[in-house]
Amino acid sequence: MEQNGGKVSEVVRGVQQRLRMIAVGRMSYRVWLWVFGAIMVLIGVSKITGWGSGYVNWWMGGGLAVGGGLLAVILGGVLHRRVDERRSARAIDAHMGTKDLFLTASEMGEDERKVFEFSGLVVRDAEMSAGEVRVGEVVKWDPWSKMGRAGAMGCLILGMVAFLPELDLSGEQAVAEKAEAVKKEIAVEVKKAEKREKALGEKKLDQELSDETLAKLDALRFDLEGMKPKDRAGNRQKLAKHQAELSEAWQEIKKANLKSLRSGGSRMGGQMNKEMAAMLKKLDAGDAGDLEAELGKMAQMAKDIQQTSDPIEQAEKKEALKKKIKQMSLVMKRSGNNTAPVAKALQNALNHVNQSNKAGMNQQAMKAAQKQLQLSQREMQLLQQRMNDMAAMKMAMKTAQAAQQLNQQQGGLNAQQMKQGAKGGQGQQQGQQGSKQGGQGQKQGQGQKQGQQGGKQSGQGQGQGQQAGAGQGQNGQGSGQGAGQMGSSRTIRPDQKNGGEGGGSVLALQAYQQWYHQQLKFSNCKSCSGTGCSVCRGPLKAGNGGMGGPGRGRGGLAPENNAMKTGWKKEMDVSQFVKGRILHSEKTDEDAPVGEVIKAYRPKAGEVMQDVSEAIKRQEIPPGYEEAIKGYFEDMKDEGEE
Repeated sequence: MEQNGGKVSEVVRGVQQRLRMIAVGRMSYRVWLWVFGAIMVLIGVSKITGWGSGYVNWWMGGGLAVGGGLLAVILGGVLHRRVDERRSARAIDAHMGTKDLFLTASEMGEDERKVFEFSGLVVRDAEMSAGEVRVGEVVKWDPWSKMGRAGAMGCLILGMVAFLPELDLSGEQAVAEKAEAVKKEIAVEVKKAEKREKALGEKKLDQELSDETLAKLDALRFDLEGMKPKDRAGNRQKLAKHQAELSEAWQEIKKANLKSLRSGGSRMGGQMNKEMAAMLKKLDAGDAGDLEAELGKMAQMAKDIQQTSDPIEQAEKKEALKKKIKQMSLVMKRSGNNTAPVAKALQNALNHVNQSNKAGMNQQAMKAAQKQLQLSQREMQLLQQRMNDMAAMKMAMKTAQAAQQLNQQQGGLNAQQMKQGAKGGQGQQQGQQGSKQGGQGQKQGQGQKQGQQGGKQSGQGQGQGQQAGAGQGQNGQGSGQGAGQMGSSRTIRPDQKNGGEGGGSVLALQAYQQWYHQQLKFSNCKSCSGTGCSVCRGPLKAGNGGMGGPGRGRGGLAPENNAMKTGWKKEMDVSQFVKGRILHSEKTDEDAPVGEVIKAYRPKAGEVMQDVSEAIKRQEIPPGYEEAIKGYFEDMKDEGEE
């Protein structure tokens, strides 16, 4: 063919290429029809039965349309009918009407030219006619119509995905949607837990007392150690300011710790085991340490479940964890403290454990349960810190109240004597903690007795220090009882994690409070009027002696010592005055005087209410009873008005 002229060869190859493109296009279109049909069947089955409905969406429809088109083009290029030069030459002859001129010229080689004398004429005529051949006219091709139809089919696929209603006869779509909703819910709860845990991390829960409480304790301690006996008015103002600030802070903490779950002491909802009952008792007493440790163990159980591959063992561990969560929820429900945040985290954890039983959700749900249990542990730490703050505030208020009372006495407040006298009690508290840490807690009672005896035998040191608990014995130093209670069954420990400053203030205020009470006891003693005697065991003033202490006695009758053993026996007289017994009653037929009793009752009730209000303001009534007393008198007032 190459020897038969350039124009003939060029025209034949051009037509051949065009015919090949047409063949590929036709085959691609046919393949696309098959692909389109298969896609439509799959979408229809999914829409009707719900099978694979989670994957049928806009992205899937677009991917199927584009992918199906590419597949059709590739298969069309592979499977199309091959086009050779003979077919191209025939197409040219048919179009030009040259009766196989181009076919003969294209197939005529060098050998045919030598044999046939007319071969030159054939090639010449073909070359002359090749100039008139137009490839586009020989093979007409309009690809746009089929391409438009193929595009419309792709749009139809997207339309079916978007607008064809889903019947979900098998129910798989509903299950898939529910599972997806649960996953989203778990993700939302995890984000909330992480956000809350981050907020709790900023509160420094590793400290036993909050920074705000420590600041108030330090401020009170600083002012107490600067009190001057001659500046009674200034002392009173400072103490009143601290009392107001501490009372306000205590009320805020109390409000935050108000119980919102308890419903009249109801015991419905399950039986609590002995271990949890003991933890509940400690929690109501102000100690949440055991509960915090138990919550940490439960979080570790959730982590172990994630690492367990045996389904049977995993199910057993889940049941054990659910049982613990339910027991812990009972503790939160029956506690008198505000355990609502802990209870909410526990409920979320229980929900996640139940959700983990669904197919494909074990790991995600158990991780969420672990996160909720960790959050409940942090919430318990916050509750413990809040209870510590309340106890510390109450102790500080009692200390300020005792200082205020002592400031009204004749001697006033002497900071130097207070620090010297309270130093022994504070050291004794620290010694008690050290002995506990060293495993010597069983010998505390003996050490206290030795300290008291040593204080008597040596006769050294300040009288105030003896009363606070400091004494020196023959073989060393011993300490008396100096652990100041803070209005709660749980004594606040010195906060070692706060850098020592907060712990020092707690111990100092406890010792100061005890010293104030001892001084008030001395001043109110009827036997010696504060000069010192064996009854109140007060410090002997200069020039005084006797009454069990060193020095010359003062004469007169010594007070009775109840500690001495005698032959007397205590006998109780059977009295008629027993609570609840009616001693005498009278009944008459006369009408009661209308209004007379009420007139006599109202002034007396008003006086009592006024006295109680003043006592509350002076904080002579424990804070825990204030609301009940106020409510009682309000009810009395309402009944009187009626």
